[in-house]
Amino acid sequence: MILANVRISRHARRCHAAAFVEKYEGTLARGGIVGGFENPIRPMFGNTCLTWRGDSEHQPAESFLGSHGALGGVGWRFVVEDKDCERQVAVWMNDHLAARGVELALEAFSPSGEAAVTHPSNLEKWLMHNIYHFALRGDDENLLGQKSPANATASPGSGPSAPP
Repeated sequence: MILANVRISRHARRCHAAAFVEKYEGTLARGGIVGGFENPIRPMFGNTCLTWRGDSEHQPAESFLGSHGALGGVGWRFVVEDKDCERQVAVWMNDHLAARGVELALEAFSPSGEAAVTHPSNLEKWLMHNIYHFALRGDDENLLGQKSPANATASPGSGPSAPP
């Protein structure tokens, strides 16, 4: 739900057509963490902000045929639809930016070089580090660069970080 104090919103979402999702099921090596990571379409991630309150300038979500990464401009090379999806999302968003007078444009481009493979244990370490960090009492103030009494020994701004 988009709250009434948000003046403008646009939402790009992944197509969840069964044939498209099933096409890529099991194509990623399962990391043993949480289910749904073995499909680059990320059907388990769901969608947020599909409804809103108030009378601000909102539009229904626009669906695109591509992976979760492609909607953010970082698609998978083996997902055939991602290259076109990245371009379509950029054009769609650029039209909305231009309509609002924003002098900025997204640009879709292919990645250079070979993709680096991250070992699943590194992802697990990163997730555990950040889950533990955010579970600490009083940590919100640290993210803003302020110390709270419950966490006075932590360094300011010690939010999510790369794995140790």
